[in-house]
Amino acid sequence: MSKKLAALASTIDQSTLAYVTEAIAASKAEQTLINEKLQTRLTRLQAELEALKVRVADLEAQDHSAIKDDKYALTKAKLVRLMKENGWYD
Repeated sequence: MSKKLAALASTIDQSTLAYVTEAIAASKAEQTLINEKLQTRLTRLQAELEALKVRVADLEAQDHSAIKDDKYALTKAKLVRLMKENGWYD
């Protein structure tokens, strides 16, 4: 019981005091349940975020490896060969 409720308990009817005490307890229990649900959701969202970070890192790694192995990348050697094939370079 809070200090204010304890101080006012002697001035009110016992049934009113019981009702107020029960209402406070019910409110606390409901808030605890809400907090547990939110904590569960937060934990799930954090796990999902970590999974997405891993996925993004994998995709970035694939993207970088694709750039290195790009068969269409124009290198100096490929440019010279292309020019020779088209008769632009002897």
